[in-house]
Amino acid sequence: VCLAIPAHAQQSTELPPLTVQGATLEGQRPRTLARPAGQAQPAPAAAPATPAASDETVLGVPADTIGNAVTVITGDDLRRQQVRTAAEALRGLPGVSVGHSGGIAGFTQVRIRGAEGNHTLVLIDGIVANNTGDGEFDFSSLAADEIDRIEIIRGPMSGLYGSNAVGGVVNVITRRGNGPLSARIQTEIGSLSTKSYNGRIAGGNDKANLSVAYQWRDTN
Repeated sequence: VCLAIPAHAQQSTELPPLTVQGATLEGQRPRTLARPAGQAQPAPAAAPATPAASDETVLGVPADTIGNAVTVITGDDLRRQQVRTAAEALRGLPGVSVGHSGGIAGFTQVRIRGAEGNHTLVLIDGIVANNTGDGEFDFSSLAADEIDRIEIIRGPMSGLYGSNAVGGVVNVITRRGNGPLSARIQTEIGSLSTKSYNGRIAGGNDKANLSVAYQWRDTN
């Protein structure tokens, strides 16, 4: 037994052209959508308004749009918390483990997300600072006084920076000289025969800048 089912006539309805930032894409075949007969065709959607041009250039990427976990520690945070070294600044961050041996000058390495110390790429002002022999970096000698900010990317970045960045990247940006040439000397004395001396000469303008710093610390 065959049941005859009446066929409904259908007509193709052309969709409005795709518009991206006010410019209609050319050379694309218009897509069609089958719509039952007798149904009213919707009016074409209005093209979005083109954003006005701006002379201001926006640099950087919003942190919430990055797929990896990123943490930024500013120099103001370091000085407010009286952090002495970069290793102290990284200690306690989620996914970051700091290993230290011996006294304040003992070898210090940073592991990110369980990777080895030679899988943490360290950049200082854009220059790779890892040891070329074993790929390690000793954080014990990296003082925090001359750091402008530290950017930590947790997660494999080997596709961008090589095999040294399997665990993550620590990007250190140092302070730049600004304003008239000036000098600063600071001395600290504490318990356990702890002594600290540091000095800085800095200055600069839009064309050139200079920053020279020295620090010495000793404790029993």
